Amino acid sequence: MTHTRSDMAAYIRERTGGTMQEAEQCALYAVEWLLNAVASGECVELRGFGTFHIVERQAHKSNLPGVGTVCAK
Repeated sequence: MTHTRSDMAAYIRERTGGTMQEAEQCALYAVEWLLNAVASGECVELRGFGTFHIVERQAHKSNLPGVGTVCAK
């Protein structure tokens, strides 16, 4: 099952008793904070949830037939 930002907002609203608009704003701020931190090169560790960071990969030859070279990412 895929969860969305709206699902996160509904959970926040349920837990805090605030309005859906306030919960949507909180969810947006949380995601924005995470994305900005990772985009600026920082490593973000949310204990019990995961670690987020950017990994740069060099171009390499694919093992799949017909694919050829995979670009650097």
